[in-house]
Amino acid sequence: MEMLNTTARTVAPIVFSRQQASSETEQQTVLQTYLERYSLRGVARIFAMARSTIAGWLKAHVQNSHDVKETLPPAIPDDVLELDEMWSFVRKKDQARWL
Repeated sequence: MEMLNTTARTVAPIVFSRQQASSETEQQTVLQTYLERYSLRGVARIFAMARSTIAGWLKAHVQNSHDVKETLPPAIPDDVLELDEMWSFVRKKDQARWL
């Protein structure tokens, strides 16, 4: 029987110097990676940066972003809202719990 190679593959981190990391382009790259649903720890490992630095950038990004009300188009009379249901059973079907 042939043995399988089970060594873990690692990705070399992208290392930015402090001066490079503070540039707007590099900061946007890091934030976009986080916004693509990578974990904060994962982003910190990929870019070899402190989580506190990335968290500070995220806080500033959120504070500078627009309110949801400002980004929505104005309502018009023909608008249609669609709602989806989600529910589950708790031991019995007659004890349905709605979310």
